[in-house]
Amino acid sequence: MTSNGGWGPGSRSRPRGTADRVGRFAGVGVLNTLIDMGVYAILVPHLSIVPSTIISTACGMLFSFLVNAFFVFGAHRVTWKAAVQFFGFNAINLWLLQPVIILALNAVMEPVLGHSYVAALAAKAGSLVVSATINFLVYDRYIWPRTAVPTEAPPWAEGAS
Repeated sequence: MTSNGGWGPGSRSRPRGTADRVGRFAGVGVLNTLIDMGVYAILVPHLSIVPSTIISTACGMLFSFLVNAFFVFGAHRVTWKAAVQFFGFNAINLWLLQPVIILALNAVMEPVLGHSYVAALAAKAGSLVVSATINFLVYDRYIWPRTAVPTEAPPWAEGAS
């Protein structure tokens, strides 16, 4: 066992179950959104919309990265690799995937709700659910994957009694 509590260099164990991680992930998402909106609300009277948006989303993403790493997915430390993966994936998800999902859902919603503001909002809400699900799966499987933690040394291991 390494000094950071995991097995092997930089690894970690996750005693939490999937339901616990999903609940924590949802809570972090709510807090992340509140941070984003709060910073935006403070800045927008003093700056234009674009700089306010960039700064507020950066604050939200930094919070999300750190809290998801430690509180949700049980990382013992953050790495540059995880940071690049996290911010790169979120950029792709927010600016490429989410618009495609919104367009697809809007195409389904418009015949039901009519060409309306309500259909556009419903499509956006649906895209948030799809995006959050994709985020959780990518974070859980690729950015902070679980590691196998041996319960005891195998009998052939050196120094086994």
